[in-house]
Amino acid sequence: MSNNFPFNTGVPATDNNPSIDQPDMLENTGSENSIWAVDHISYNSNNGGSHLQTGFPDYRSPVLPSDGGANHPSVAYPAAGVADNTNAQYYFQNALARAFPLSAIRSFGSFVSSSTSGNITPSIQYNVNGSIVQTVGSPNTSFQITLNSNTTTTNNVAVFIFGSFSVQALGYTFVSNILTFTALSSSVISVTPTFNFLVLQI
Repeated sequence: MSNNFPFNTGVPATDNNPSIDQPDMLENTGSENSIWAVDHISYNSNNGGSHLQTGFPDYRSPVLPSDGGANHPSVAYPAAGVADNTNAQYYFQNALARAFPLSAIRSFGSFVSSSTSGNITPSIQYNVNGSIVQTVGSPNTSFQITLNSNTTTTNNVAVFIFGSFSVQALGYTFVSNILTFTALSSSVISVTPTFNFLVLQI
């Protein structure tokens, strides 16, 4: 992202013949058209002015905008992550100067377990690579979930796992984008519970 849009201030000048300022005004018009098209639908198109995306060239320090008397200013901005401070994460800050990590959710999913070993297709998923591998053992059954590459940048994550029918995970490991957790085989085989998981990292 290296756009630089020239803009000439002071035109049209009060005492100038418009023809003198015409080249500068034409350049201004072109720059306005181009700068709008960076993150927006530009002129002469349906839905003109609507956002296509929000692009940031680098980290930003949050500065709350003037609230205009509304008393509820807020700002969203990119800043360095905690687990990986070489890549940007997205934060929201409110008028209380509290920052909330909008990009903390790295992966989640929901799946119904089986009474036998095999591959399971999650009913919903985000950033899950392929099937979930279930291995029934004694006394525990394990579930291996591989995330898409670069979903996380280190093994320092927060993981939440919830099971239906009061069947809970006994523990988990997270190494190189692979989440593995276990549950008692007797519970899994008898009720084939639904498991939901959530992986967070900033």
